[in-house]
Amino acid sequence: MIPITEDVSDGFPGYEAPSSLEAWFTYLHGPLEELIGQLSHSGSVAYVELEYFGGTGDQAAAVWQHGHRTWGPEKARIGPVNQALALLGSIREPGQDEFEAVGLNQHRHLEDWLE
Repeated sequence: MIPITEDVSDGFPGYEAPSSLEAWFTYLHGPLEELIGQLSHSGSVAYVELEYFGGTGDQAAAVWQHGHRTWGPEKARIGPVNQALALLGSIREPGQDEFEAVGLNQHRHLEDWLE
């Protein structure tokens, strides 16, 4: 997992270049989308964004393999992140979802992952 804060995102050279998926994601820009495609030559990569406040909000996800987006983007109140994690091979126990299975429920805020 690589947390992409707004500062990290804005630090990419050419970050102003739009992503082909800008209608689906807030922070995904052209150079980051290109990097994800390159990284996916070594293994499947998921890009996810979650935005919730007071229990309301939505999430979006997409998966890349072998340099190409192979799933998504999907955006909904629930589901896309779990679907992306399942495509990456997440195995869940009874009573938990993929989000919990990989430990993403440990922190509620992106900044907490950086501590």
